Amino acid sequence: KQARFVEEYLVDLNATQAAVRAGYSAKTAKQVGYENLTKPHLQSAIQNYQKQLAAEAGVTPEKIVKELTKLAFLEIKDLFDHDWNLKNASQVPEHVKAAITSVSKSTTPAGISTVKVTLTNKLGAIDLLGRVLGIFNQDKNKDNESKDIERIEIIKAGRKKHET
Repeated sequence: KQARFVEEYLVDLNATQAAVRAGYSAKTAKQVGYENLTKPHLQSAIQNYQKQLAAEAGVTPEKIVKELTKLAFLEIKDLFDHDWNLKNASQVPEHVKAAITSVSKSTTPAGISTVKVTLTNKLGAIDLLGRVLGIFNQDKNKDNESKDIERIEIIKAGRKKHET
């Protein structure tokens, strides 16, 4: 069960759910999950699996820091031309494209076309980068790690479509 727990824990890093999926009782899963994470041989197994997965995927701490740095220090001006019009996709630098989480186009009832661009959470990237580099307190509330602090949305309003 412990070996299965290690495998399941790596799925979502949720000890309680890993314990349930590994076959422990749902009633005691929270306690068992916690206890399993405190056992040195299971901690070592988890770390070894993580290192193996990172090596197979070609993920290094340096690559992670570089990517976080791109997101954290994104210049929003790189999305616009000199007149502050949203650039065409082919003109947007690759590091800026990497920070885009969604793009949607729509037309208002008045016939005005809009493009909405949502960027990744810059403050979250700065926070995570600071913690990875040891700049910020590592004991920060872990519940806030995956929550978005903010999203930046850019909306480009176009001209009315000509009806034919």
